Amino acid sequence: MKILFSVGNAFVPIHQEMVMKMEQLGAKVECLTFDASMNPDKVKEKIRDADIYVLAVTKVNREVLDCAHSLKLIIKLGTGVDNIDVNYAVEKGIVVSNAPGENAWSVAELVIGYMIALSRKLSLLDSRTKKGAWKHSLGLELSGKTLGILGFGNIGKKIAQITHVFRMNKIAFSNHKDEKMAERLGVSFVTMDQLFSESDYLVISTSLNQTNYHLIDASVFKKMKANAFLINISRGAIIDEVALFDALQTNQIGGAALDVREIEPPDSVPNLNNLMVTPHIGGSTIESIQRIANLTLENIRRFSQGESILHVVNR
Repeated sequence: MKILFSVGNAFVPIHQEMVMKMEQLGAKVECLTFDASMNPDKVKEKIRDADIYVLAVTKVNREVLDCAHSLKLIIKLGTGVDNIDVNYAVEKGIVVSNAPGENAWSVAELVIGYMIALSRKLSLLDSRTKKGAWKHSLGLELSGKTLGILGFGNIGKKIAQITHVFRMNKIAFSNHKDEKMAERLGVSFVTMDQLFSESDYLVISTSLNQTNYHLIDASVFKKMKANAFLINISRGAIIDEVALFDALQTNQIGGAALDVREIEPPDSVPNLNNLMVTPHIGGSTIESIQRIANLTLENIRRFSQGESILHVVNR
């Protein structure tokens, strides 16, 4: 059993421990650094005789899969599989698994941090104060505001659960409505237009697919409140970034926080006082990474023993 392991940045601190445990399961492991795994030619070269491919954000397209002559299992170190050609993997008889919900709490906590930071202008005031300015600024409370959640999956539900203590009004739009959980968490399902126009904080927590590319565009910003905040912890391509940056520069909306960009790493980051940007750290906590690592090792054990794989996305 040979494993190719593209080590995402978040897994660098524990990847040696993971490799040791993979080897204890009888595997021969070859690791690619983050930079190497971003080189398609390097991936195609190394994947030729791999039985299992463990990866985070590496692109696994048709060309890569055509080079994988022995591949039987792809394990995604996270939830979203938009970087993997899942349909073609089905044609090739390759099982694709992921780790749904394992980083949901970490991402949800980051959203709360963003909401408070945007409301109180923490990033701007921190920068000003360190430069010697001592300028007072009024902020906003979360209490009584309307939280809009686009995508009511594991992360969306965790966000709704945490924000209960802030006494917020909670609305959501989702293609898959979990009415029972929504009622339990005090969330009302609304139309997409209502979500855009009524939210004081609009959180994007839906997976990227062919139907929602650049869903959040100039027309959406015209519908949003002038003091509304946009938070994206999903995938960068769901937002038309050119339209967003224009909306921020012209104060069409109050502010935005982006943990994801359409191109990562991005070519540039606009220097806007009402914009916060982080380098895709939503699920990057010690606890969530360990949970994903444990699930990954369990699936490798199951593969080695001929048992059913957990969380197959292309069954």
